[in-house]
This record gives sequence, C-alpha cells and structure tokens, in this order.
Amino acid sequence: MSEIYLIRHGQASFGEGDYDVLSETGIRQSDILGSHLADSGISFDSAYTGTLERQKKTAAIILTRLNEAGLGSPEPVIDPGFNEYDTKEIIRSMMGEIVRDDPTFEEDFKKIFSERRSFQRILEESMKRWIGKRHPEGIETWEGFLGRVMNAVKRVVSENGRGKKIAVFASGGSIGAAAGLAAGMSGEETMNLVWQMPNTSVTRLRFGGGRLTLGSFNCYSHLERKDRRDFITYR
Repeated sequence: MSEIYLIRHGQASFGEGDYDVLSETGIRQSDILGSHLADSGISFDSAYTGTLERQKKTAAIILTRLNEAGLGSPEPVIDPGFNEYDTKEIIRSMMGEIVRDDPTFEEDFKKIFSERRSFQRILEESMKRWIGKRHPEGIETWEGFLGRVMNAVKRVVSENGRGKKIAVFASGGSIGAAAGLAAGMSGEETMNLVWQMPNTSVTRLRFGGGRLTLGSFNCYSHLERKDRRDFITYR
C-alpha cells in the first residue's frame, strides 16, 4: 500500500487585498507541521501542489523543514487539478439570486470581507446552490470540480508505485472532494467535511490493488498542544 498525505495550506489572508498569500499565522502553522513531521521521521518520496501561492508556500516551508532534518525534500510537481474551486466567482454569480430569495443576506454581503460569520453564511448558501446545480452557466460545476480533483489523484497514483509516501499540498475543497470520493459520500456530506478542516490539517488516502481508501481524516495534533491552540484556524 502507498499513502497520500493531503495537507491543507496554512491560513491565507482573509479580508486583505490578496487572499492568496499566507498570513503570519499561516506561515507559523506550516512551520509547526513541518517540524512535527520531521520529529516523527516522516519523509516523502514525491510531492505535489496546486498552482495557488498559499499551497506552494505551505509546501516550501514544510519540505524545507524535512530537508533541514536530513529527511530529504522532493521538488513538488505542480498540478492545477488540486486547486480550490473559485469561491469568489461562485459567490459573485449567485449574489443577486441569493438576496432575492432571502433579503436578510443583503446585510451579510455588505460585511462579507469584514465579518467571518457573514462570509461563512454566504459561503454555505452558495455551496448548497452550487452542489444542487442552482447556478448560472459559465462557472466550473460541482461535477466538473470533482472530476478535476479525482483525475489529479489518479495521476498521483499512476506516477507512484507501491510502498510510497506522497505529499499533496491542496485546499479544503479539493481535499474534501478527494476524501468524499474515496469514502463514497454525497456532495452535501463532502461539503460538511470541508467546514471541519483546520488549516494545515492532514488527511491520508491509501491506494493499492486498484483501490483508493480513506485512511484518516483531518488530523491536526500538531496544533492541539496547549501552547498552540490559538493556531487552530479554519479560514
């Protein structure tokens, strides 16, 4: 059996000019996980990352820590299949319909980048509509997103043999999609997984004999020490 370690990126810059940049917290989270993996003696035979800066920076920090510990540091393969769905475009395309159906969302849209609760409420409603195919044409569909992620996972499987450990640096949505597909979950169940996934959490898939299974989900013990719990973030 081989294992794929699906690693969610560190905290990005919510509410800032460029979201796709690790915050100071995100940098520290990545550093903590890298040190945790090094202390555990975990090394990777290969590594993959999406094209997003927050994914690539998380990969660079963690792999550097492993290299410094003498465990080796494979050069990541860049694969856009592990990119997150386009949250901004999905929300933008549904904004008018959401407010028409429920005017209470109007205040949430005014505070979307200043209050996390408003953002989460809008995101959950948008995702429900997206998964349920209640969205305009021209954006990536939920089915298309699942297919993109699964094709990326299949590429990883085909490029790595037996007894391998592979690191994949991805996002909450793409990790949840891969885990949900491996476990045979519905779209709604899969999205419920995503909401529970802290930054730099680790999910493991196992493959061998033509089967892909969910080995473990959403581990973040590296952040659960008493002096590190302030680093448990979800966005």
